[in-house]
Amino acid sequence: MFRPLHYKRFVIMKKKNTTTIGIDEVGYGPWSGPVVVVGVKINQKEQFDITFCDSKAINTFKRNALFHEIISLMKKDKLKAFVSFGSAEEITNNGIFPTTMNCMERVFKNLSTPHSQTFIDGKNVPKNLKGLVTPVVKGDQIVREISAASIVAKTLRDHYMTSLSLQFPQYGWHKNMGYGTKHHTEAIAKFGVTPHHRLSFRPLKKYWGVVE
Repeated sequence: MFRPLHYKRFVIMKKKNTTTIGIDEVGYGPWSGPVVVVGVKINQKEQFDITFCDSKAINTFKRNALFHEIISLMKKDKLKAFVSFGSAEEITNNGIFPTTMNCMERVFKNLSTPHSQTFIDGKNVPKNLKGLVTPVVKGDQIVREISAASIVAKTLRDHYMTSLSLQFPQYGWHKNMGYGTKHHTEAIAKFGVTPHHRLSFRPLKKYWGVVE
């Protein structure tokens, strides 16, 4: 038996009495910091009073509240989650796309079981997982497991960038989260780059070899 979930012209078929895994990434575009990939696994029998949603569509207060709700559900064994960080160094050496795909593979391998069904946000799937997972464009608005993964990933990454900003306050990471804002660009021109910058990104390639 299948449970169809409709969204505009898309129909996603969820198997009943199985576990569903949703995978999402946060931090693909910033110039600094890690990319964070999270998987959330929920049994289809579980029903929650909370409504998951796209982490980018809600404010920080609401997102943090949902994050703590998710942690509470984890403690009650209502869901499982796995987090994979792709460091700035890995992104510099291997590129953002391969790093993200590698993180997704790690998440899948740690959560997948013979009776689970996996959805990944977006249209890209790691080549080793083709046929094993289903890509869903705007999945964080459609699949609750992807929505939950999005919330966890965004919250963890924001907290990480805020903590890094205490060590490197000149870049304003607690506000821009590593994106190439005007303030961030000016700070790089004045102070140079750090080990947390992604030197494979075009605006930063001229600094390659400067950071040990």
